[in-house]
Amino acid sequence: MRDMMHHLGEHGLENPFADDAEPLLIGEVFYRLEALANLIDNPSSLAIIGTTYVVHGRLDINIIPCNPDGTFEDLDFIPDEPADLID
Repeated sequence: MRDMMHHLGEHGLENPFADDAEPLLIGEVFYRLEALANLIDNPSSLAIIGTTYVVHGRLDINIIPCNPDGTFEDLDFIPDEPADLID
């Protein structure tokens, strides 16, 4: 096997023993988006809950409101209606 790896490395071929990384669902997280309606960031540490309702870890998240172009300027207004946030 060592000779085969050396031979493959000399000729620039891929490693046949390597596995491609594939996404794996380990659980779900529930995050409320209510703070975005008032243009407030909401940092949270949420539990990752698996299909058997066991906590598999924690996810630190902070969703920050921004303009459609990605800037944070002129976000000091609070809309009266949620429909005012469209566009």
